[in-house]
Amino acid sequence: MKTAKSRIVVAIVGSTLLAFAGAHLLTANAAQKDQSTRDKVRVFMRAKLTNSQNVIEGLATENWDLIEGGAARMLVMSKATEWTVGDGPQYKQDTHDFVNACKQLITQSKAKNIEGATLAYLQLTMNCVECHKHVRANQKGAAPAR
Repeated sequence: MKTAKSRIVVAIVGSTLLAFAGAHLLTANAAQKDQSTRDKVRVFMRAKLTNSQNVIEGLATENWDLIEGGAARMLVMSKATEWTVGDGPQYKQDTHDFVNACKQLITQSKAKNIEGATLAYLQLTMNCVECHKHVRANQKGAAPAR
């Protein structure tokens, strides 16, 4: 009888230890996955910044290929899975506004309209700043300052 009780105790203790170990591994794996996702988003956003810098260089030098190419690459990027770092109506609106600004930038570049392209780039930049402000506020759990 004592041996049966000992086996039950050992089984319960062993099961509990396995459960704790499993939970720890799941938590560690989730943290590792979160870090991997953050790293991918960081690299992705850095590429968006590079394209944006190409656009500003194109505007400064009236290099229409740089302007159109940078805007076109950012437009493609807006459809990538790495782009989606938020959800909800504000994030969807920010993305919609970004896409429209990219399209306007491409249109103005094709028309070789430096003033129109500059205004579209300004709108694009303002949209990026607002969106990043919203994302940061959501990560902190607060409403963004206006």
